[in-house]
Amino acid sequence: EVYSSSSHDPLVSPFIIESINRFGSRGGFTVIHTRLQSNTPCKITIQSSLLLIKPFVELRKVLVRRFLVQWVNCLKGVMFPLVLNLTDNELKATPKNTILQVETSMKRMSKITMSKEESGEMIERYQLDLSQKCLHCSSLEKKLNGLNSLTNLISLTPHHTKWLSSSTLLNWLTENRVVKHLFGKSMHHELIKRSSDIFIFMAKNSKLELEHLSLLWESSLGKQEAVVNAIFFVFTELLPYLTCAQLEYLFDEKISKLSPKDYNSSTLHFIRNLTSKIISSDKMNKEKTYGLGLFWDLIMNTNQVDKEVSDEAMKHFRDVLSESQNQELKWFFIDSAVANIKDNKSYLLSLQILQNILETYPQKIGK
Repeated sequence: EVYSSSSHDPLVSPFIIESINRFGSRGGFTVIHTRLQSNTPCKITIQSSLLLIKPFVELRKVLVRRFLVQWVNCLKGVMFPLVLNLTDNELKATPKNTILQVETSMKRMSKITMSKEESGEMIERYQLDLSQKCLHCSSLEKKLNGLNSLTNLISLTPHHTKWLSSSTLLNWLTENRVVKHLFGKSMHHELIKRSSDIFIFMAKNSKLELEHLSLLWESSLGKQEAVVNAIFFVFTELLPYLTCAQLEYLFDEKISKLSPKDYNSSTLHFIRNLTSKIISSDKMNKEKTYGLGLFWDLIMNTNQVDKEVSDEAMKHFRDVLSESQNQELKWFFIDSAVANIKDNKSYLLSLQILQNILETYPQKIGK
């Protein structure tokens, strides 16, 4: 049986061609395949398996196509499972570059024996399986590798094969409960910060449910500052892609139920962005003041919150009104400030608010 031919690359030495054919005729390829599959005398490592197949990856262009098709099919059934069946400790100990070499080697050989679509689907299925495995690893480094691989797949969705469509990827995210896993027991602020692309992808494709927003919000309660900041970073990134109903849900069911002790810089900044987004919409409920009302309460009730919170609320209150063209909202708070002044309630704060609101109007410059 012929395993190699110089017809595809006449520059290759005939001695190499002869060596490959002699190696194959004496059962060399069968021995390699058997060793890759066998756990005796000991389980083969990924590094060793890569060394075994490396010469044939490099010389793939001089292998006869009929044999190369069989060889790639054999390796596909061995090399990918070698990685995907690693134990947690084995996966933690395996360098990232070693794992990537498996994908690279298979990609280089499959491009010769398969169509672009077939090769792409094979690699994409493996990438998804590997992402899932890494996300469930106890090592944070491997979790981050898995999440980065997944977000890369998401970012390249329009350029993927016909198999990995947005619909396929969304179904995969749902079936594998990726969002719930990210915000489960293994939650870490570094993972959260990098998860915004997943939420945005789901929102763009109308697959982001209120339960996802609720899970994200509830994950911030009672957590350390790094986690809270990461979650509100994701919320801020997500805001431009949320529907009016989702924005209203966040305000009515989550923000409005916060207690004074729950407010911090991240929370206030998010409320400011959410309020700006809502009041700029033509679907805004004109009977609500949204975050502006909350800022007003934090400014006026200085005995219930820290001065830093009250001062930051004042800044966000001024900034939102300054950016807004909504005259009704401005007049509502002008009237409220004037009423306070008449009743001698929070007199100085009301004067300051009144001044801040009036400064949002354009100034006429006389001659």
